[in-house]
Amino acid sequence: MSRTGLLVVVALIFALAAAGVLVWTNALNISGQPSGAPSATAPSTTAPPSREAQLVTSMNQAAAGGGFAASFLETDVSKWQIAEGHRLERFSLASSGPVFARLTSSVALDRASVQWPSLGLSMALPVEFANLANGRTVEIGFIARAAQSNGSSELSVIYATQQAGNSLWQTVELKPNFEAYKFTYDVPRIETGYVNGPILVFHSDAAGGGKAVEMIGAYVKLAQ
Repeated sequence: MSRTGLLVVVALIFALAAAGVLVWTNALNISGQPSGAPSATAPSTTAPPSREAQLVTSMNQAAAGGGFAASFLETDVSKWQIAEGHRLERFSLASSGPVFARLTSSVALDRASVQWPSLGLSMALPVEFANLANGRTVEIGFIARAAQSNGSSELSVIYATQQAGNSLWQTVELKPNFEAYKFTYDVPRIETGYVNGPILVFHSDAAGGGKAVEMIGAYVKLAQ
């Protein structure tokens, strides 16, 4: 490699280290089978959906009829933003299984800040949903687990209206396997309506020690 080329590579590495990094990796087949390759011992009958796939189905059903859901499939990439000091990597549970993402937070959580997109992994919702939820209760759900390597036992999450209050940071204790979690928030009523869309933010390590969580997706909907 030429001296000029080496300098370009070094500059790129430093640029990535200084900012939030969103990494869409090749599929990681945890079973050890090459991605896309059929198993030599696979039965000819169709296997039932995995527990993770069932959780994804439940998440999408929960968001149906006016809610919003985001997974980590290619089609949902644009729904997520990652802040400086955080890293997001995408993997697959198997060649045809659900995609999950590993969130690593290497900066401490600033609970006093209202600069929401700068606080972790975020999903912005449209102002139309803010007005649909005006004065009502919303349900926030997500599928997560402690990362299998350098895992965090807790995940911090907040729903913020970006105008009239927020749910405060919720600290959720995670289990080793993927589970569905949810909480609710009573959205303050604004008589003239909302002009800002709400936002959902996740942080994997409140102490900023670089511990990680793994997520399959999240949703927001009006509570029943």
